[in-house]
Amino acid sequence: MMRIHTRHGAITIFSILTLLVATGLYQQDKETFAILSGFSDSESPQPALVSDDAEQVMVSQNTIPQTDAAIKVLLDELLQGGAQASLPTVVVPVNVAPLPTPSSDGLIHLNSNSTTSVAPVIIPSSAPVPVASSAAAVVPQPPVSPAVFPDVPSDSLEGQAANMLLTKGVLTGIDGQFMASKTLTRAELVTIIMRSKQGVPSASVSTFSDVEAGAWYESPVVWAAENKIVTGYADGTFQPNKPVSRSELAAILVRAYGLTLQAGTTSLSDVPAGQWFTESVTIAASHNLFTDTSQSFRPLQFATRSTAAIGICKVMGDC
Repeated sequence: MMRIHTRHGAITIFSILTLLVATGLYQQDKETFAILSGFSDSESPQPALVSDDAEQVMVSQNTIPQTDAAIKVLLDELLQGGAQASLPTVVVPVNVAPLPTPSSDGLIHLNSNSTTSVAPVIIPSSAPVPVASSAAAVVPQPPVSPAVFPDVPSDSLEGQAANMLLTKGVLTGIDGQFMASKTLTRAELVTIIMRSKQGVPSASVSTFSDVEAGAWYESPVVWAAENKIVTGYADGTFQPNKPVSRSELAAILVRAYGLTLQAGTTSLSDVPAGQWFTESVTIAASHNLFTDTSQSFRPLQFATRSTAAIGICKVMGDC
């Protein structure tokens, strides 16, 4: 490249031509020059507005002429070999083609004719975008049942019954707790009974009008009905979410395990003769399945999870 040497150093012919072009453009159309360069006579320097796909010639902010006189002085000093100002800085960007997107195997393939080819990768819009992480992926684990229920004393009768049923998979608890004083629904009870009997879930359809197909308790309810453990109500319903009464619990235990009356039965003051539950309650009491009774049974009172666990554990022979 040809250079002109001045007392302040070498100046390239390209730099002089750039300045001359800029001077001519400024003289012809100051507004256009201001837009391209990002400056005007009256305003402070602003960034140039240039589209991304256009070739750009960017001139250093320190060397943009502000007026006609400034341009003339700069050019005169330059031609006389005594330029005092900095020369224009010209930046010519090189358009570089972007690299192709890697193919599905993560590689860019080079063809024999030196071109590249990439297999398209289609990601469904519903698919999650993978995010690189240096940490190992955390796989959620299902809740683990406790070895013993922490909310009931292990040395108590209800604790022994609850933990025994937990060990055998008959009870699973609620959020890792036994919750001894909580009531039990009819759907929960037949499910526990089916597990304790190791019954096979039935594939038949329920005949009860309020047991929906696919409900979590559908198979245990159908199994219990097929084995004559439950009969439902006169209106054809089972009422799965209804809390179990103590008399219903006694009847279901007697039917499920085929219990019969034992000798030396103590009469109960609140279990009158002739009721639908009289025989079942009397039989259950003769097997001492309800340890919280003395002279009364409270047949219409709701059964607790503690009462049910002790009764089932006793009838299984584990308590």
